[in-house]
Amino acid sequence: MINRNSIILLLCLILCAGCGSPDEKKQAFLQKGKSLMEEGDMIRARLEFKNAIQIDPEFAEPYLLLGKVEQQERNFEKAYGFFMKAVKLDPENVDARVNLGRLLIGGRGFDQAMEQAEEILKREPGNVDGLMMKASVLMSGKNFDDAKKILLALRGDGQTMPDIFLMLSAIAREGGDITGAEALIREGIEKNPVSVPLLLTMAQMEAGKKNDSEVEKLLERTISLEPENDGFKMNLAGFFLTRGQDDRAVEVMESLVASAPESEEKRGIAAAFWLKNQKKEQAILVLEQGIERDPASVMLRRQLGQIYAAEKSYEKAGKVLREGLALHGEPDDPDRVKFQIALAELSFQQGDPAAAKPIVEDVLKNDPKNVDAHLIQGNILLSEKNGEGAVAAFRVVVNDHPDIMAAHVGLARAHALNKDYALALDGLKTALKKEPGSDDLLKAMAEIHLLQEDIEAARSIMEQRVEKNPDNKAVKADFDNFIVLLVRYYAAKGMGEKAEALCRDIPDNIAAANTLGNMYEQQKQYDKAMAVYEGILNKVPDSPDAANNLAFLLVEKTPSPEAIQRAFDLAEKALSLKPDSPYIKDTLGWIEFKRGNIERAAQYIEDALQQVPEHPVIAYHLGVLYHEMGRNAEAAKVLRKVVENEADFPEKSAAQVLFNMVMESK
Repeated sequence: MINRNSIILLLCLILCAGCGSPDEKKQAFLQKGKSLMEEGDMIRARLEFKNAIQIDPEFAEPYLLLGKVEQQERNFEKAYGFFMKAVKLDPENVDARVNLGRLLIGGRGFDQAMEQAEEILKREPGNVDGLMMKASVLMSGKNFDDAKKILLALRGDGQTMPDIFLMLSAIAREGGDITGAEALIREGIEKNPVSVPLLLTMAQMEAGKKNDSEVEKLLERTISLEPENDGFKMNLAGFFLTRGQDDRAVEVMESLVASAPESEEKRGIAAAFWLKNQKKEQAILVLEQGIERDPASVMLRRQLGQIYAAEKSYEKAGKVLREGLALHGEPDDPDRVKFQIALAELSFQQGDPAAAKPIVEDVLKNDPKNVDAHLIQGNILLSEKNGEGAVAAFRVVVNDHPDIMAAHVGLARAHALNKDYALALDGLKTALKKEPGSDDLLKAMAEIHLLQEDIEAARSIMEQRVEKNPDNKAVKADFDNFIVLLVRYYAAKGMGEKAEALCRDIPDNIAAANTLGNMYEQQKQYDKAMAVYEGILNKVPDSPDAANNLAFLLVEKTPSPEAIQRAFDLAEKALSLKPDSPYIKDTLGWIEFKRGNIERAAQYIEDALQQVPEHPVIAYHLGVLYHEMGRNAEAAKVLRKVVENEADFPEKSAAQVLFNMVMESK
């Protein structure tokens, strides 16, 4: 029989066995995390690695693995932070440096990536990853010769990884050796028959040669290798579209949807594909078919509503969303809330914040912490110029969800509305520490600097955005618009030389050049203005604004028969390029008047004034025409509005004289 002391001793042994040293515990958490990571359970793996760090904050390996988890989840900023920490704690960890270097290359941090490559090669001179990283950085700096030496050496050592052939092929193409580039890709495929990047590169080359049957085979091969990858099916469908084989593209996309007919995600992907390829009707059809199968689907109805909203068919968009809302009657139904949020966003988008307001209030009544509702509420308050209210709305989100950058941007704009520029910038700088590469935060910072009239700081940030996102069309458009704003700013401040210098520095910004021409017109430097417009048309013959502006100056300032004929040709072409422009219609009408075609002139200018009824110059032109046609009562009515207009414009004194004359003749 076991006595009492024996039982106590046995319990103590069991408990002690369960305790373990801190080192054993952290290793246990680490191994558990690795197992979960292999199983694809990133959420639980992340927790295990964090548990290991809690026991030993100086333990490098879990930081490295957390970086890999975040990288797999596409949280690149977080991954960067973890890899940096791993390298700092364990400078000898080559794996950490390799992962950090690759991430830096992806983020265009080439100098830092080269530092990591050199550190790797210092420790392991033949490290393949380090050599590949160095070659990548050399290629980014156009140092193709040195990159080629590294890659050829690796190939000579028997390395057959796909990237070697892809990079060597790219170098060959840069040197104009298209045949050699193709041969390298073929060699790469021979040694890596299941490499999708090599197959896709070969497909691009065959497409360039119009070898359509080979392109089709290669794209179908990628699909067979990864049948679950919808992107490869879209590649094939997109290829068919470029060749005008729309019916075959439809077949491919229908097979994508049919592979999981109940899947909202598949239909959403298909709809996005059709939209990207300007096939809106196909996108609508895919979504409508999905809604027919599942009328209560939030995702499909929201996506369809967004398509209608984008084309300003707000009634259709609202109908789609309201029908979905009606299928979710319970106030606490999360799908009901999603439809309410979508309707509030739609109302705000169409410029009706008053309609969005009660919807948001209803959501917050049932769910006071709803993030989307607070964000919309903040934007509504911003539109109402209620800075204090907007600060309160956005602060709720920032406090509870500091990782939502839209809330930081909204809060900064609210502070700026209150003229608390320092607070606005401080908040954005704090947010940038959490997400250093956030373009939205940088854009907001530039806006605040502009409001402070700190032009150099704003320009520096806008240039930084372009440097970070060289292929992003929206960022480039923002930068171009910013330059136009700067030209206007310099013109308004009487800083013409700075405006000129800016346009010289960025000669391809046509809108900025047009703005410079406008500045010269306002300064009555008509020869300079005409020279600017001529320069634009030499670069971009189809610029409707430059053609219109030059046509007007030709007919007004150099009214020879030849100049009037050229002005007519320019204005007619401008209208064909921009047929709805009231300003071009006015110019063409004014030229017709100068040519003696008064009836035709009146048609153009009446149409223009109907589009912009408060425009004083167009109204003046119509007044002149009516007077010439003997329609003095109508001339008086139009000219009265012109002379009573508080705006100052060059024709105002002439309008007053003509108005007086018309009134005297009545």
